[in-house]
Amino acid sequence: MRERPKLQELIERAKDGDEESFAQVVERFNPVIQKYVRRLGYDEAYSDLALWIVNAVIHYHSNEDRHCS
Repeated sequence: MRERPKLQELIERAKDGDEESFAQVVERFNPVIQKYVRRLGYDEAYSDLALWIVNAVIHYHSNEDRHCS
């Protein structure tokens, strides 16, 4: 059985355009997304929260990136 990639690895791959990694990142956050979908209670909540995560991944800078700048 393959080892599950670390979240940071998935984020780095997603930033490089790997769509499967984007999907895996959103899937990792699915329990939190579902929690807030229930709290928010509107039809587009899941899409809005998933999009927020995608945007966060796109704009993510690791501590290593910050030290190189």
